[in-house]
Amino acid sequence: MKLYNQNHVDYLKFNKMITPPLIKILFWLGVVACICESVRLIVDVCSYGGTLTFQTFLIIVLGPIAIRLACELLLVPFSIHATLVEIRNSLGNRTEGGSDLPG
Repeated sequence: MKLYNQNHVDYLKFNKMITPPLIKILFWLGVVACICESVRLIVDVCSYGGTLTFQTFLIIVLGPIAIRLACELLLVPFSIHATLVEIRNSLGNRTEGGSDLPG
């Protein structure tokens, strides 16, 4: 009977990264923050009888897009690492049974 889960061991051996899920959580928190800030600006402007500004539009529309771009840039190295691990694993499986390499 196993007393541990393989996923937990992968985290302890640093074979599986915890940063990518954290970056995804930060993305959603950033989107919620943009929406809350936009609502706050709209309420402030409406309560003082002003007109909505271009800044509110930018925060509502471009804020989540900018946060998404930043998070994607942070995730690129992890995606590259995962692809390299897949390549290593597929090459390791192919060469164990016999070499397909010339020479």
